Amino acid sequence: MYQLELLAVGTQNLNFDLLNQLVETLLDAGLVESDSIKVLDKASVPIIKLVDKNTQIQVDISFNTLNGIESAKLIKVF
Repeated sequence: MYQLELLAVGTQNLNFDLLNQLVETLLDAGLVESDSIKVLDKASVPIIKLVDKNTQIQVDISFNTLNGIESAKLIKVF
């Protein structure tokens, strides 16, 4: 099974309402099934875990973790 890691970076303070708004948008767009979404808002870095409806690819969306960008650059080097 494939897995995709996404990073969302913004200037707004992230809160539970914004996470839920993104979840609702994904559901309304028909991109995911409601039973495949998990919001991990208590973690030090909030994450939304889901499964893409069409491809069945597992997706993790993390927020405002700039060290994730640096880690991705490092992995590209190797």
